Amino acid sequence: MTTRVVSLVGVVAAFCLGGCGDDGSDGGQPGAPFTLLFDGTGFAAHDGQTLWVAVVREDLDTISAADSSTILAGAFHFSFADLLQEQVAYHVDYYADVDDNGRCEPPPTDHVWRALIPPVTNDVSLGESDSPAYVPQACASF
Repeated sequence: MTTRVVSLVGVVAAFCLGGCGDDGSDGGQPGAPFTLLFDGTGFAAHDGQTLWVAVVREDLDTISAADSSTILAGAFHFSFADLLQEQVAYHVDYYADVDDNGRCEPPPTDHVWRALIPPVTNDVSLGESDSPAYVPQACASF
């Protein structure tokens, strides 16, 4: 009787020639967390004001991350590394603290917005500009 020893590494390597489920978008780790970049331009009317941001996971209605920054030269930038989960929808609630009291109040007191993120499949980059299309219910995130 002859016994053949087959290298497990060779079998796995042959099986994975098709990619082993790697779509190339996340370093080979399906379902790995993705990064959110959130930028704003055209906010010159809010220069020097604090912009508060909350990233909300829609299926659980929970805040995944929050941060604040001062709007300078009409712009802001936030980076949330490894935050977003694959196939999950989010929204970003954000407001300019016009009256500088640290609380979100519906317009016209503060200016409040919401940006939607559909189910995530890769890193997300959101670019927003100042708009009078306020979303007062976004204050609930703060």
